[in-house]
Amino acid sequence: MAFVTLNVKKLKANFDYLDALFKRNGIKWSVVSKVLCGNKTYLSELLKFDIRQICDSRVTNLKVIKSINPRIETIYIKPPAKRSIASVVKYADIRVLSGIWLTSFV
Repeated sequence: MAFVTLNVKKLKANFDYLDALFKRNGIKWSVVSKVLCGNKTYLSELLKFDIRQICDSRVTNLKVIKSINPRIETIYIKPPAKRSIASVVKYADIRVLSGIWLTSFV
């Protein structure tokens, strides 16, 4: 069976490196947590860092994030299905809706 271990020390070092790099270059950024699959233990460790925003593509993951830290700003990063809209509004402070629309002209 496959499993994932979280090395908090390395994750923090990577976070600090990226944060410093982006700050030096005047870039504002957000953490994308979808690789952690809503795992409460992993998310709790991640949210101990100096994070103001966190992005995810699953409403269930945003729900877990809000249960850990209700004050953090959450961003939903994919177009929601109609049945998910109420949950997206409830758990996401920001919704990023993007897409490319192609139109053919006759």
